[in-house]
Amino acid sequence: ANAERLRDRLNGTVERAVDIAQATVDGTPIYRVRVGPLVSVDVADRVVEALVHLGLHEHTVVFD
Repeated sequence: ANAERLRDRLNGTVERAVDIAQATVDGTPIYRVRVGPLVSVDVADRVVEALVHLGLHEHTVVFD
């Protein structure tokens, strides 16, 4: 439910797709809210700025 609330909050704020990915850590399911794809460093910087503005200081940027 927390991941869904965050996804919904971000959908109105960031200009990228927002989805939820489930993973398992030590047998416990966790849910990651993912934003992207981020096509450039400039786009990533803008998304990070929006996240910080929302008070979301814990994030990881990954480029494939």
